Amino acid sequence: FYECISIKEAPELPLSVTYIGQTFWGCTSLTVPPVIHENITEMYAAFAGCSNLTGAIEINSNRVYNYNYALAGTNITEITGTMSDSLKEEILATKYEE
Repeated sequence: FYECISIKEAPELPLSVTYIGQTFWGCTSLTVPPVIHENITEMYAAFAGCSNLTGAIEINSNRVYNYNYALAGTNITEITGTMSDSLKEEILATKYEE
């Protein structure tokens, strides 16, 4: 979906998916992110440039280790889900990365 400007709602991610790096990069019309399930381990720049993403995103994986720029340029204000609070804070802070 990289730079797909017409996608507004992300599809459900299959449980077999572990890497979503740059998947929604530049999808400026995206307003509904997918639920990030427990098998996701990499989110590098997954939503970078998705400027219409606001509110909350649900992340249920505590195994994410590569999340630089994951939320860069978004307007996400909260991470919900079962992810640890410390990891939620670290990933939420990526929205300010340039």
